[in-house]
Amino acid sequence: MRLLPMSLLLSLLVSGSLAGADTTAPATTPTTVTSPILKPFKAQYSSSYKLGFLEFDINAERILSQSDANTWQLQFSASASAANLDESTRFRMTDGRIQPLQYSLKGSGLIQEDDRALRFDHASKTVFNAQNGQPFANEWSNEIQDRLSYMLQISLDVAAGKQEMEYPVFEKNRIKIHHYKVLGEETLKTRIGPLRTVKVSQVRQDKRKITAWLAVDHHYIMVRLVDRQNNSTRYAIDLVSLDD
Repeated sequence: MRLLPMSLLLSLLVSGSLAGADTTAPATTPTTVTSPILKPFKAQYSSSYKLGFLEFDINAERILSQSDANTWQLQFSASASAANLDESTRFRMTDGRIQPLQYSLKGSGLIQEDDRALRFDHASKTVFNAQNGQPFANEWSNEIQDRLSYMLQISLDVAAGKQEMEYPVFEKNRIKIHHYKVLGEETLKTRIGPLRTVKVSQVRQDKRKITAWLAVDHHYIMVRLVDRQNNSTRYAIDLVSLDD
């Protein structure tokens, strides 16, 4: 079994549905916040993942904390039977944009991902393997994000009223472009009560459909993520508690 990270979970981008979750019809215009800012939070999620005839319950947690006036850390952890995943990103804010500084991933048990650590040097415009000091040549963008940080940038951009977003996300050893668009607003029934949300979908060239719901009144934190293919849900992630 491979435990899906939040950017796929949200990479990871921190994969069971929340009982009773449903939505009303979407509105046509999303809510706009003129000056989006980050706020510390602790969010817990639940999910289940089917592998053939087997189904695994997964618990996940995202914690955003502020280290100093301009430095933040986002931690993501997920656990299932015989598998654990921990991801972390440290970043700074510059003119409303997230700039990743360090990223790490550690898996245990049946996780099929190698541990890795990255360092983002914005002065030299280079991503380094922090484990051996080797650079990844010609893999840089001034808007570069890691697998966790871009999820927060989505929240900031949606809060600012953007309708379509593209992010150059560094994954493993190269940059991949992630493209998202806003679909509208929905009221979502959740474990913590009904929430006003903005619905965001990943623009893809295949038949998969990945959709996330961001809570308008909770700084656009992700409260639900659904991955569907061929009219069937591959996995869903749902918020079960939030401290913000």
